[in-house]
Amino acid sequence: MTLAPRIDLIEENHGRLDKNYIINGAFDYFQRALTKLSVDSVSAYYAPDKWQNTTVNQVFTISRSTDVPASSKSTYSLQYNTVSPIGAADRALWSTNRIESVFARELSNQPVSLGFHYKSQSADTIRVIIGIPTVKDNHGALTEIHNQTYPILNDGSWNRLELENIVLPDSSNGLSVQIRFENTVLLVGNVNHNIADAKLSIGTKVSDFSLAGRNAAEELQLCQRYYEKSYDIDTPISTNTKAGATSLIKQDGSVTDRAYANAEFKVEKRTTPVMAVYAPTSGVNGQFDVYNGGSVGTLTGQSWFTGSRGMAGWFDADIVLSVTLLHLIHWTADAEL
Repeated sequence: MTLAPRIDLIEENHGRLDKNYIINGAFDYFQRALTKLSVDSVSAYYAPDKWQNTTVNQVFTISRSTDVPASSKSTYSLQYNTVSPIGAADRALWSTNRIESVFARELSNQPVSLGFHYKSQSADTIRVIIGIPTVKDNHGALTEIHNQTYPILNDGSWNRLELENIVLPDSSNGLSVQIRFENTVLLVGNVNHNIADAKLSIGTKVSDFSLAGRNAAEELQLCQRYYEKSYDIDTPISTNTKAGATSLIKQDGSVTDRAYANAEFKVEKRTTPVMAVYAPTSGVNGQFDVYNGGSVGTLTGQSWFTGSRGMAGWFDADIVLSVTLLHLIHWTADAEL
C-alpha cells in the first residue's frame, strides 16, 4: 500500500525552508528615529529595528526611504546619506542584523543563502560578514564563518546580490549578518546608498523575499521583543507629544516629591529591558510633564521594578508633586542584543 504524503509536514517543512531569519528585512520599522545622524567613532546605533549601524571615517544620516526596487513588494529601504567624509582613506559604513540564539539554533549545520537589493553611487565593493558569537547572544566577539568582498555596480541603480549555499556550523549561540559598503575613497560628497529586501533562509538557493513574521503585525511583534516605547510606532523618541504617555501617580503620605508608574509591555522582552523616561513636552531624558500645571520637572531619582512583561517604577522629582495635577512620562524599554 502506498501511503499519501503528510500535507501538514510538507507545509511545515516548506515554511521552515522559506523562513526569513532576518527580522525587519523590509525596513518597515524605525521605532527610535526615522532619520538619525551618525558620526565617526560613536558607538553603533540602532535606527531601523534590529539593524545596528556603524561608520568609520564618515558622518552620515540613516533614514527610512521610500526608494525601493521596481520588483520589490516592500515599501521602504534603509538609506545612508553622507554628510561628510573624515580622513583620506579606509571609509566604510555597515549594518548588522543580530539573530538571537533561540532563532539561530535552527540554522545549525544547515546550508543558508542570503539575498538583498542594494544601490550605491560610489562604493566599489560590498563586504558580507557572517559570524557566530563565542558566548551565547553576546555579539562582542564573533567566530567568522564567511568574510568576503563582492564587486558591485555604483551607478546609482538598484541591483541584487545573492550568496548561496553557505554551510553553517553549530549556531546555537546566535548569528550575526553584516553588510558593509567599502572603498578607500568611499562616499565623498552627499550621495545615497540603500539596502532593501534582506533575507537569510535555509537552502542552497536564494528564495523570494518574505518577512520574518507571517505578516507586518507579527514582524512588529518580533521587533518589539527587543525594543518597545510608549510613543506611537512612527513617532521618534523625544518628540513633543502626549499621545500614548503614561501617568505618574502621586504617592500618598508624607513624601511630597515622589510618584509611581506602571505599564504592561505589548510584547514580552527577551530579557529584562533597560528603561528610559522622557518628558512628553520637552522630550528630554529624565524629565516629566506636569500636564495641567503647565510645567516640566526633572526626575532626581528612579527606582525600577522591571521584568520581561512590564515595568513599574518609583520616581523622585525636583518639585513638589500634587494629587490634583496630572503628571506624564514617555518611556522606552531596550532589550537589544
